[in-house]
Amino acid sequence: MSKRLVATWGLLMSISLITQKANLVICTPFAGTPLSFFFDGLNQLELGYPGEAEKILAHIDGLQPKIQLPERVRIELLNYQMKVFLARKERDQAITYLEEAANASFSLGSERHLQEAFALFRQMQTIWRHEPQVQRLTDLFLREGALDRLERLLDDPPMLCR
Repeated sequence: MSKRLVATWGLLMSISLITQKANLVICTPFAGTPLSFFFDGLNQLELGYPGEAEKILAHIDGLQPKIQLPERVRIELLNYQMKVFLARKERDQAITYLEEAANASFSLGSERHLQEAFALFRQMQTIWRHEPQVQRLTDLFLREGALDRLERLLDDPPMLCR
């Protein structure tokens, strides 16, 4: 998702919040819907407020969604929540969300989501290099030769990822 789109959505949501506080009524599209929580959470994360992003994304949560989500969207949400936990240095939650995102990606057969989860796993390895809980996660990516394939993709990502 482009930072410009996230920032634009965040601006719309900010305008909505400001007008609500001033008792003005301006309707923004999707305000108060799960989609607004998703975009507002992403915006807070991009702006460097992972604590706020965590609170906002918890409204829809990828582990136990409070609404019905297509599986691809749920995996995307799990990956974003994992980014939040990495930014907040919350290891146990990051591990839980990584396991769920990787398993769901394998089940769905989504190479893109698996690649995103693996990239986040690599970040986890740099943060918690010596933690056995993190190192055992390598087994998640050993299925069907996925580890070698994912490492090659990270070394030479497709044009859309650059």
